[in-house]
Amino acid sequence: SETALRSPALQERVASVAALDADWKQRLDAATRLEQRCERFAAKIEQPGDTLHNNTPRNTSLAAKQRYQEALEKHIRQESDAVLGDQNEPPDPDAMRLIDQLQQLVAEKRWEEAIALGDQVGNNLHFILLHIALNSDAPLEILLALVDRHGELPLDAATTLARNRRPDAVQIAQALEPYGLNIHYVDTLGRNAFSILAGYRDWEKESTRRFAEYLASRSVAIKPSARGLDPLDQALTKLLRYSHWNRSLMLFVRFAIDYGAPVESSHLQLAQSISMANPDTYRRLVSIAPELIS
Repeated sequence: SETALRSPALQERVASVAALDADWKQRLDAATRLEQRCERFAAKIEQPGDTLHNNTPRNTSLAAKQRYQEALEKHIRQESDAVLGDQNEPPDPDAMRLIDQLQQLVAEKRWEEAIALGDQVGNNLHFILLHIALNSDAPLEILLALVDRHGELPLDAATTLARNRRPDAVQIAQALEPYGLNIHYVDTLGRNAFSILAGYRDWEKESTRRFAEYLASRSVAIKPSARGLDPLDQALTKLLRYSHWNRSLMLFVRFAIDYGAPVESSHLQLAQSISMANPDTYRRLVSIAPELIS
């Protein structure tokens, strides 16, 4: 209630979080610098359509993609240590208790009180609350109220929506487009919203299909990284790890190929590995996606 929000005990916690708010701003700025540095590194080692030293086409084997991905991940770890190394001081306990209270309000769907709490503290708490809201089933009006307060959406809002898999994800994404939703966002590891969807086992759900079709309607890349492991690699790798066949993942494989995902050496290698590990899965896979027969 409004009276509770004005209580002296809570005001003391708000003061603690105000200090934490400034610290978070430093952390967010550092994270932004990290992402920019990693993007520059990826641009150096990833040249779409490039060739090898002997003028043969770019190597699309599984080993080549894995080497690229490992080099990128190693660089990100190094950059993280360099940029965020001084950001590891433990936060104030009172401030963290207030964050726990914020999470409790969210768990009880008391969004108006959570926003009021953010109004007392500062913009970075709105940013954190917006992340929480995007990862939950917060009503659209709550998301828009938080965007209005913070001034912008998180860069990874599109992948967060894909990860959350809420049934109304398409409606939420469409409503957020005028507020700057970057539906084409690719993270420092070369993953976009399709990369997130590729790992899930609910492709038989209509809401998942609708969101994928929405991404396709916005021309989101089915291959967000020219050299790294792509969504098709991810889905086939999951199929390889399962001891039984999974129709949902196979439906994603079919969707990805239909949408324009190139069938590369790595995909054929993974299909062959599936044929040896689980012949029944392979038989079902190639009946759905005969392009994977090598």
